[in-house]
Amino acid sequence: MVILAFGFISLNRSSSEPAKKEKKEDAELRQKFNAFKLNYFLLYVVLMLSDWVQGTNMYTLYQGYGVDIGTLFLTGFGASGVFSLFLGPFIDQYGRKKACILYCVGEVVINIMEHSHDFHILLIGRVIGGLTTALLFTAFESWMVSSHREKGFKEEWLAETFSMCSVGNGVVAILAGLISQVMADWMGDIGPFRLAVALSFGVGVVIAATWEENYGDQSGDASTTGGIAAVRSIVAKPEIFLVGAIQAIFQGAMFTFVFMWVPVMFSVAPNGQVPTGLVYASLMAAIAIGGCILSHIQKLGDAGPSDETIGVGLFAVAAVSMAVPALYPTLYPTLFAFLVFEACVGVYDGVSGLTRSKYIPDNQMGAIMNVFRVPLNILVVVGTKMESTFPHSTVFLYCAVCHVLTLLAAIWLRSLSATSVATKQRGKKASEKKKA
Repeated sequence: MVILAFGFISLNRSSSEPAKKEKKEDAELRQKFNAFKLNYFLLYVVLMLSDWVQGTNMYTLYQGYGVDIGTLFLTGFGASGVFSLFLGPFIDQYGRKKACILYCVGEVVINIMEHSHDFHILLIGRVIGGLTTALLFTAFESWMVSSHREKGFKEEWLAETFSMCSVGNGVVAILAGLISQVMADWMGDIGPFRLAVALSFGVGVVIAATWEENYGDQSGDASTTGGIAAVRSIVAKPEIFLVGAIQAIFQGAMFTFVFMWVPVMFSVAPNGQVPTGLVYASLMAAIAIGGCILSHIQKLGDAGPSDETIGVGLFAVAAVSMAVPALYPTLYPTLFAFLVFEACVGVYDGVSGLTRSKYIPDNQMGAIMNVFRVPLNILVVVGTKMESTFPHSTVFLYCAVCHVLTLLAAIWLRSLSATSVATKQRGKKASEKKKA
C-alpha cells in the first residue's frame, strides 16, 4: 500500500508539472535514454529474481541432501573474496559485456550442479558461485555506467536508472518468495533452481544479442598492472577509498543481518512462532519503499540534496536501527527496526551506485569495485562466525558500530566534496575576472 501511495504521488507530481520546452535534440536523446534504461532495468530485475529465488530454498535443499551447509556457504563467500582480488582488471580489459555473459553461463552451470547430492560437486558449485557473485555486483553496473556515458546521456539521468532498479529489486524480491513456493510445491526444493537456469539463460541470450561491448583500462597485463593501477588510484584519491570503504563495511554488516534475522525473530516472539514468509515479504517491501523514498528525496528543492548528504542521513538511521534490537530485544521494536533497516538498504542501493559513478573512473570501475569486495567478504565471514558464537545483542552492536564507521566515512566524503565544489567555484570566478 505504501509503494502504491508513492506511485500515486509521483504520477500526480509529474502530471501537475508544466511541460518543459525541450530542444528537438534533447527530446530525441531522452527517448533513446528511456529505451536504454528500460532494457537495462528489465534485464536487471530478471537477474535479481533469479538470484532471489535461489536464496529462498538453498538452505532447505542442502539440508535435504544431508551435507555440511556451513562449509558450503563459507566456501562461497571465501571464493568471492579470492576472485575479487584479481577479477576486476580482467572485466575492464576484456569487456564488461563478456563478463555479464560469463555470469549468466556460470549461473546456469551452478544451478544444474545443485541437482547433485555429492558434496564435492556442490562445493565446486559454491566456488563457481564465488566467481558469479563477484561478476554480478561489478560487471553489470560497470557496463551500464560506461555505456550511459558513451551514448552521451546526461549525467543526472543516472539517478533515474539506479532509483528505478532499487525499487524493482525490492518488488521482485517480494515476488520471489511467492514464485519459489510455487516452484517448490511443483518440483520440490530443486524447483526454484530450475527456474533460475531458464532465467539466467534467457538474460544471457538477450545480452549477447542487444548489448554493445565497452571496455575499461586496456593497457598492460590485466593480471598485474590492472590491479596495481586500481590500488594506486585508491591510495591517491581519498574519495575513492571512502566510497569503497563505505560499500565494504555497509554490505558486510548487511549480510550479517541477513544471517541473523530469522533466529532473532524466533527468539523475540512470545510463543516462539513467527510467520517467516510474511516477515520476509515485509522486509523486501521495505527495500522497495526505500527506493521510492530516495526518488522523492532527490527531487526536494531545486536541485535536491547531494548524494553525499543523503548518505550521511542514511547511515545514521541504519546505525540506530541496528542498535534497537540489542537494547530492546522484544517483538515489535525488533520488527520495526528490521523494517527501517531494510528501507535504508533500498535507499543505499540507489545512492551507492551514484556515488561510485561519480568518483570511480570509468576505465577502472570493475577493478576498483572488486578490490573492495575482498574486505567486504572478510567482514561477512567475521559476522557469520560471530552470529554462531556470541549473543544476538553483541552481533547487533557489531552491525551498529559498522554503520557508525560508514557514517563517519560519509561525513568525511561530504566534506571533501564540498571543498572540491568550493575550489572549482573560486577557480571559475578567478577565470571570469581575468577575462573581464
